[in-house]
Amino acid sequence: MAKEGLFDQLRNPSGLLGEVAGSVMAQTNKDVNRWVIAQLAVGPQDKVLEIGFGPGAALESVLKVVTHGFVAGIDHSATMEKQAHRRNRRAVHEGRLELQVADVASIPYEDETFDRVYAVNCFEYWQDQEANLEEVKRILKPGGHFFVATQPRWFDDDHAKAEQLGNEMLEKIKEAKFADPRLLKRKFDPITAVMITAYKH
Repeated sequence: MAKEGLFDQLRNPSGLLGEVAGSVMAQTNKDVNRWVIAQLAVGPQDKVLEIGFGPGAALESVLKVVTHGFVAGIDHSATMEKQAHRRNRRAVHEGRLELQVADVASIPYEDETFDRVYAVNCFEYWQDQEANLEEVKRILKPGGHFFVATQPRWFDDDHAKAEQLGNEMLEKIKEAKFADPRLLKRKFDPITAVMITAYKH
């Protein structure tokens, strides 16, 4: 697959190639997902939303902790919704997990629904980051936390560029008036991952 085709599939997986891309993401995002979930510090009764859930691997881990709360995910790829549903079919059947094909520009939940919202390797694809961040604030409870992380593999092994991207993300979060935004970094192979943590006033 050409690099451009792979990039398109990672951004919006579809069809058979999308299924393959989802399987790749489940493996390559394993370390960064584990790091993000540790920072989430979710509790058994929390309400949690993942934006851009991809193959649903991170949701699978969150569900092991959120045993009496509610977990939801949105992704604009119907192919990923099917893959994530297969991976987490029991939680969906039990009503502990809800998956929807939807865009961050219009999150299909009421105001102040979630305690935690997180997004991994998708913030860079958001079309209108300013408006999308307002949507995130809308569905977060007061005091609710937002976590956004990326591991920019297109930078190869340039850790400085990954940190630069983290600083750019940090500025966006600050401009959106989230409280106490912080930049975290962690070196993984083949490239550093960066994460912004913040909360809603």
